[in-house]
Amino acid sequence: MGIEQDLENFVKKNQITARDMARQQQQAHKLVIYGETHVVLSRKASYFAQMIRDGISRYHASEHFLNSQELGDKVEDYLKGRIKKSALPAKIQPMAPVLDAIAADTGRRGLVFSGSTASGGGRRHATIFVNFKSSFALHKKAGRFTEQDKGHFHIGAFHGARERLSGSEKTTTQRLIADGFDVGVVRLIVDAGGGSVEEGDDGGFVLTAGEAADVEVIGTSTAFDLVPVLRRAAGGAQIGVTITGSGPFSRIKPTDGSGARPYNQYYDAIVFLP
Repeated sequence: MGIEQDLENFVKKNQITARDMARQQQQAHKLVIYGETHVVLSRKASYFAQMIRDGISRYHASEHFLNSQELGDKVEDYLKGRIKKSALPAKIQPMAPVLDAIAADTGRRGLVFSGSTASGGGRRHATIFVNFKSSFALHKKAGRFTEQDKGHFHIGAFHGARERLSGSEKTTTQRLIADGFDVGVVRLIVDAGGGSVEEGDDGGFVLTAGEAADVEVIGTSTAFDLVPVLRRAAGGAQIGVTITGSGPFSRIKPTDGSGARPYNQYYDAIVFLP
């Protein structure tokens, strides 16, 4: 039996609903990192908005929301009903469902603006962390929530990993852990064909149509895409699966990583949204 079949069987046996995975992770951790490829934001926004509405999370932190006064004012206008979705910047319009969920109770819910215009992976690790802390501090001052309240962080998979995929700089997640945050790390994957490229303009990335979830078998040159494996295992459902331990996810690694660490040392779980 090949590794792809082993992975598919493991996911089929151990999967739960994506909504239950959100609840499970948030019960176990104060802050849950959702590392993604920057594609199909509308599908992810619906998932995050449900967490807010269900009371699983008090706040949504996001790399997609630039930490700037201009965007902050625009989002505040939207939350207060002074402007419509069409007046939001085009790149964050797909995230409107999250803003709608926050708008229902702005006294206890909030958006943590963590985005950065910095280019270069290592530099962005640091600036995203600094912007998260800065925006979070304003919410604490306003009494919306503290470090003891539960929230989630929507961030690039490169920045959200527990270990460095490349380079020498600590990831954003490593910086949060060092700062005392209790985190869980989920790789958020959508079923969308194509690929994704990262460039250094307008916030550091350009969005394209497809998911990138390529992996390779440790110790070999065998590479494949996780998306078809997850698609077959999910059977059309939104699923989550914990991947820690000695199962087949310990035998593969991300292809975009320079080291040979197992996939499940970067991420604790996977959520798949077909």
